[in-house]
Amino acid sequence: MSQNSVRLELVKREAVGNAAQSAAARPHHPPQPSPEATDSPPSRARYHGHSPRREIPVATAREKLFPLPLRGPRMASPTDRVYSASHEWHKLEGDVLTLGLTQFAVDQLTDVTYVEMKKPGFSFASGGMVGEVESVKTTSDIYCFVEGEVIEVNTALADNPGLLNTDPLGKGWLAKIRVKNKDGLAKCMDAAAYDASH
Repeated sequence: MSQNSVRLELVKREAVGNAAQSAAARPHHPPQPSPEATDSPPSRARYHGHSPRREIPVATAREKLFPLPLRGPRMASPTDRVYSASHEWHKLEGDVLTLGLTQFAVDQLTDVTYVEMKKPGFSFASGGMVGEVESVKTTSDIYCFVEGEVIEVNTALADNPGLLNTDPLGKGWLAKIRVKNKDGLAKCMDAAAYDASH
């Protein structure tokens, strides 16, 4: 072997030795798994003792446009009264008629916020307007299909108009009428006919 070759070999060995010493001197850090590669939950220390905030699911567009109904199927309308096409019920007892709104009408109105009926002493012809009901959705006029005179209004609705939502066929009645002519009731429907049409 020539003198130059010997010198080159010594230089190579010295370089390899220096590289090995540098590698040994560096501290060893094992590879850390990425957050995506581990199934363990993140540390809660950063929340200072509080659990992470839960995500609230966002309603779909269809759920916003077509929410689930809050009420179940409607019960059959009582048979002791008749019903107008404008959704008032008329219950006649002697010469006094009790007037109210049907369950169907109340469901369409949604939450009732205000009820105003004509005051006692108000006289009207058959089919006349005797009051109005306001809800978060709309305002609806109230009609009565007898000729008569208002003798009483349901004052409980002034303080609690929601009573019309919870019990429209009972405690949510609207007015009592002294009947002068009941012929207009012939235009109304019995319970079966009304329910069949709605």
